[in-house]
Amino acid sequence: MKARVTKQTDDSPRQEKRKGASLAPPPFQRKANKTGMPDNLKSGIENLSGIDLSDVKVHYNSSQPAQLNAHAYAQGNQIHVAPGQEKHLPHEAWHVV
Repeated sequence: MKARVTKQTDDSPRQEKRKGASLAPPPFQRKANKTGMPDNLKSGIENLSGIDLSDVKVHYNSSQPAQLNAHAYAQGNQIHVAPGQEKHLPHEAWHVV
């Protein structure tokens, strides 16, 4: 009996539709990464957030964070990272999101 019920539910129109559906979100169209972010960081945040980060610009070795007594900061789609403070880039990238 259980096998018959399972077979009937597996063949239902809803289940057939689900079999063809992908659970993954549609991939972003791959563009050249001109953001300054490492590819794996950029693609990871894009996949988790669903937001395209192609317009983000990272400014390394920036003197701007020191003016705010910070190691790094994000404003709009611009990320400024002080010299040697790249470890803060993932955190700042999420501020952009």
